[in-house]
Amino acid sequence: MSADKRQFPRAGIAIPIRYRLAHTNQVWRPAKLIDIGAGGVRFVTPEFCQTGTDLEFEVLLPIRREPYVLAGVVLWERVVDGGAEYGVAFAKVTVDQQAEIEQLVVFLNEKPSR
Repeated sequence: MSADKRQFPRAGIAIPIRYRLAHTNQVWRPAKLIDIGAGGVRFVTPEFCQTGTDLEFEVLLPIRREPYVLAGVVLWERVVDGGAEYGVAFAKVTVDQQAEIEQLVVFLNEKPSR
């Protein structure tokens, strides 16, 4: 997805997350977050799911003590070595959650590279 189509800026952040199919009691599956913005995430996992799939995410951001559980829908998928990469738009994010994610994105994008 090109950056000019995004409503919100993104920031790269490689942290572990967990996800599962929405509206189920399935076991949480591990994944690795690649980037995040107030509108969604990009992650990679060895599991496969289709575009349009509703997911729930458990994300522990560095600025929080407790993880967020967020809902989203898979917008695109790409096969990569060892699994698949997904772009997911958040379906339900509170104003407070969105503000915290936006603050994190600003912080990460201002951090000097090493």
